[in-house]
Amino acid sequence: MCATAHVIRLDIRHDVRQDDAEAAAARALVKTGFRPVLGWTWTEVGADASRRRWRIAIEPTADYLSYVERRYGPRPEIPAIDGATVTARTQRGWWDVTTSDGERYALTWSPQIGGDRWTVWGGENFTRLVRSTTDQAKALFVLRHPSHARG
Repeated sequence: MCATAHVIRLDIRHDVRQDDAEAAAARALVKTGFRPVLGWTWTEVGADASRRRWRIAIEPTADYLSYVERRYGPRPEIPAIDGATVTARTQRGWWDVTTSDGERYALTWSPQIGGDRWTVWGGENFTRLVRSTTDQAKALFVLRHPSHARG
């Protein structure tokens, strides 16, 4: 059985102490939603000291599992916006919004580890970035108050 290898490249010198390299690798793993399995140790692979490679068993973090649930589970609910019409597109994570003054916007959502991204787009073909935030309420604010979306 052959598994696809996933590589995390670290920007560290080849002569760095092993403890420092392991700490840097563990921090990089956490950013991707994984952590080393308790009890496992790092195993060096290959003999070329200038291109050190290490292997370790990993497991997903709670943040990663939450991300997967949001990514593949039900789409988030968009609360009613007074005076606006919100229509979900077929494309997951995209809503068309027409505000009370007739302006059209796109609201997009992208699940991410460490905080989902909510973005409001305006202008012709929704090419003007209006607001990008990790807070749904802040994204919806400009749709509730369209005068804040112009600029």
